[in-house]
Amino acid sequence: MATLKLEGAPKSAAKLRVRMAIRELVAEKREQRRERRIPYLGAVTISPVASPAVKLSAFIRDLSPGGIGFVHLMQMPVGEVVVTLQLPRGRSVAMVTQIVWCRDFEDGWFASGGKFLDALEVS
Repeated sequence: MATLKLEGAPKSAAKLRVRMAIRELVAEKREQRRERRIPYLGAVTISPVASPAVKLSAFIRDLSPGGIGFVHLMQMPVGEVVVTLQLPRGRSVAMVTQIVWCRDFEDGWFASGGKFLDALEVS
């Protein structure tokens, strides 16, 4: 992997290189969703529908009324899970979610995306 050398470069040249790198990164991330997702950082608990006693931890990276994106430290199998997230004022909501994809980001990190199927409870 090539690295950007910014030492000794004029500030305008360094900014140009950073902008070009960002543009390249963003070009790889073409939006395929039907609904716009909002960036959000928060912890969630994920349990497979077939094994509710199994509790996995993840972070939300974005969400919309129709779906959610996660970052986590384990491979997430494609299929139905229950995602439980804490709401303000101590309440929580559990949603049945179809995990549609999971990708390895390297160094032990994974990202996945899911589609909401049903809300189970609000407590």
